[in-house]
Amino acid sequence: MTRNGVLWAVYGRALSISTDHGHTWQTRSLPTPGTTWPTMTAVDADHAWLMTMETTNQSLTGFLTVFRTSDGGATWKSAKLPGTYDQTVLQQITFVDANVGFVIITPDSPVPPDSLVTPDSLAHAARRTVLRTTDGGATWVVTGTAASSFDALVAVDANTLWLAASSDLVLGGNRPLLQVSRNAGATWTSVSLPGISNTSSAGNYVLTDVSRGVTFLSPTEGYVATIEDTVTAKVTRYFRTTDGGRTWKQVASAEHLVQDVPVFLDATHWYQAGYPENSLDLLTYQAVASTADAGKTWTVQSEVALAARGGIGVLGMADAQNGAGIGRTEPWPGAGGAGLFLTWDGGQTWQPADFSAR
Repeated sequence: MTRNGVLWAVYGRALSISTDHGHTWQTRSLPTPGTTWPTMTAVDADHAWLMTMETTNQSLTGFLTVFRTSDGGATWKSAKLPGTYDQTVLQQITFVDANVGFVIITPDSPVPPDSLVTPDSLAHAARRTVLRTTDGGATWVVTGTAASSFDALVAVDANTLWLAASSDLVLGGNRPLLQVSRNAGATWTSVSLPGISNTSSAGNYVLTDVSRGVTFLSPTEGYVATIEDTVTAKVTRYFRTTDGGRTWKQVASAEHLVQDVPVFLDATHWYQAGYPENSLDLLTYQAVASTADAGKTWTVQSEVALAARGGIGVLGMADAQNGAGIGRTEPWPGAGGAGLFLTWDGGQTWQPADFSAR
């Protein structure tokens, strides 16, 4: 979902786009695929990017290609990123607007814990490569590196990048919860959040998904949510900045854990998937909740017992009524797949996306 609520959906080898919150869809063809599942981002109804890898030899190394469209997927152009990479690298792509975007390429081997670090292990766990484009993806240049990890990448402008640490995905932890680069990835600085440990660990991390960890509604106003899951505390904390992330203030907390990245529509209206209403066991229930007072009180919009089908995660809300999320199509646990679900009443009811609707 783009910032203005346009939906781009890739499923199988098809692409569908909706500009009316999923009521109707336009189907487009994907560009020539590589050997890996495409990584995608979009900023409006016209501009989107797909990144794929193609191997060049039997050594499992290859090159990354970024496909770009400026006409809603009707036509695509491509550009190869400089360099060759191992086939198992992890790829993240994010765009600020139709012109400025970043790619971070991460070796699929996290930095080991401090107690296991050796010169050989550090050489194997190579640092991330940061690349930037300022012409919509036609050309790319390397602008820096970042510590190797699976942290969520967010670009705020042509120079400002944030990394948010989720310890669930990284061996060892022991790295900053938040890092910022204000020179396009050339150097990085750890950023402190008040009142908590600023080093990630098994029970202390930022809520992230594949493309979110820090949310900026403007160059100065931003939000982040953290989890403290220890023997003595189970707390979700919400933080806000009004000076571009130079200082942060805790603005709300909850004495329970949530499971998914919150959606911040503005300073007071937030949505939270993976909210444990009526149960402290997130493996039993998943709810979508909302707040209109910056987290002081929450209202459960919908709740689904996982034994029935599955909850909504990876939530996006265009406004207080229209949203989309990924939900399981069959009961959990089981082999059921995931699908795109839509809400037009603020999360009270959800229905599967109908890509045949024109």
